[in-house]
Amino acid sequence: MEDVSQAPRPPATWRSLLFIPQFAFANAARLPADCFIVDLQDAVPLAAKAAARAGLVEALKAGTFAGRPVVVRINEAARPELLDADLEACIGLPGLTALMPTMTTCPEDLDALHERIRLLEEARGLPRGHTRFLPLIETPAALLEVGRLAVSGGGRPLGLMLGHGDLFRLTGALPHAELTLAHPRSMVVMAARAAGIEPFDTPYTNVGDRIGLEQHAAQGHVHGFTGKCCLHPDQLDTVNRCMTPTASELAWARKVTQAQGQGALATLTRKVPGLTASGAGGAAETEGMAVVDGVLVGPPHLKAAHRMLALCPPAVLAMEAEPRVRGRRVSHALHRPPSPDDVLPNPYEMTATAGMRDLWVQCFYSHDRVVTSAPFAARLGLSGPDAPPLPFMMGLYLACSMSSTHGAIYHLGFRDARQLAPLRVGDTFRQEIQVRSVRNTGDGKRAVVTTHRRMLRVGDDVPVLRTSRRPRSWRTRSCPGRCSTSWGSGPPPTTRSAGSTGSRHWRAAWCVWPRGASCDSRADRGSPGLPESEGRGNACRDRAQLFWRVSIEGQ
Repeated sequence: MEDVSQAPRPPATWRSLLFIPQFAFANAARLPADCFIVDLQDAVPLAAKAAARAGLVEALKAGTFAGRPVVVRINEAARPELLDADLEACIGLPGLTALMPTMTTCPEDLDALHERIRLLEEARGLPRGHTRFLPLIETPAALLEVGRLAVSGGGRPLGLMLGHGDLFRLTGALPHAELTLAHPRSMVVMAARAAGIEPFDTPYTNVGDRIGLEQHAAQGHVHGFTGKCCLHPDQLDTVNRCMTPTASELAWARKVTQAQGQGALATLTRKVPGLTASGAGGAAETEGMAVVDGVLVGPPHLKAAHRMLALCPPAVLAMEAEPRVRGRRVSHALHRPPSPDDVLPNPYEMTATAGMRDLWVQCFYSHDRVVTSAPFAARLGLSGPDAPPLPFMMGLYLACSMSSTHGAIYHLGFRDARQLAPLRVGDTFRQEIQVRSVRNTGDGKRAVVTTHRRMLRVGDDVPVLRTSRRPRSWRTRSCPGRCSTSWGSGPPPTTRSAGSTGSRHWRAAWCVWPRGASCDSRADRGSPGLPESEGRGNACRDRAQLFWRVSIEGQ
């Protein structure tokens, strides 16, 4: 863990801003937060506000926050008696970095607060502008005035923070939908950058969803936020990592600055007729444009590279400069034309998490009871009552697309996919891929490769899902056995390609055998029943099974 007991950091280096309650003040020195936010507004009941102010004053005077920036979220102007008490307690406190005005709607709100604080600063012998602002942009009115808010308040704002709670309460939008946050995020970033101050992203409120937090923080980084607000210490490591330049970004910045130092950025400048390095006063050696690693680089990229290196935490830069521990090297390519029965190397493994499952169900909702109903799945033995199984289609996706093991334009389809065991959250899976057939296309430039895939559970190597080597043909009918079965087929979509005529077809069917039951169906010609080797007395007798067969043909 990096050293956190250091001099206060400028706002441009605040990656994580943690809301910290008073009962956690004693742990502040051990937390890797770049800045702390103490809430005197929503998080404190009316009867406890006086005690909260006293506790804040005591903690700041005692140096509890290890010299790191502290921002105090004060009560809104609509409650003047509470706001006055907050200002009386906070103005001039040692170690206090900024105040966070709340429920601001227009620049006049910050101007009025500025005047009240100016009088207090004069009375206490403080220089004008000693107390800075970090306004919370949390209302539709504030968002529409965000550009003016960034330059109001007597120049006190050091940044802007987006708050989505009240904003989406007032607009009725969904808070964590990427589309609804995109516009507010862009407005806050643009306003802050135009004013020369720092933008900070809204918190992710689902503190137990680390995958969602990772995505949320990464989106904030892409939008251009300097840092992100955190609601729980468990979020700090993820947010700090996502808001720190990656190894590839730092490598790019170093290459650009090295190219500048070596005069490479003058490459294109020298080609301008009548312009030479000496004629440009030597500036052509450090300015201009050039192609670095296939990317056109100019003055904007150069400034961005210098800023990235200047603001990156020293501990990260030092770590990047140290020799790396080289991990294992594994081969996952076939460096010759594939032949039937070849095994394609595939070293990848993937652990299924609750966040992955929830995201899949949200994006690809299914009415299949085995997918959406935990009690029904538990009765089948596929999971416990509190742990829904992974959807079958998610398992099929992992079995076929966990990694790219061979260059393919697109998949033509799957045939006879079967789930052989439950797929549960927390399980780690790997693939086995074997070539079944190779057929060249008519132009001789491509080939259709048919593979047999098995997905194995890491640890005990139990096969959990596989695809059959042979396609099945069947007609729609009911299973003749005693099992609870449903068969179906769908409309024939048209798939055309160069040289193809007519449409392709697909058939899909699924069958569930309850625990303890056996299926008497046999594989007659043209029937969708089980093959004879998998009929009565075999795998489907004493444990729940889910078989899914899909045949898709296309080109």
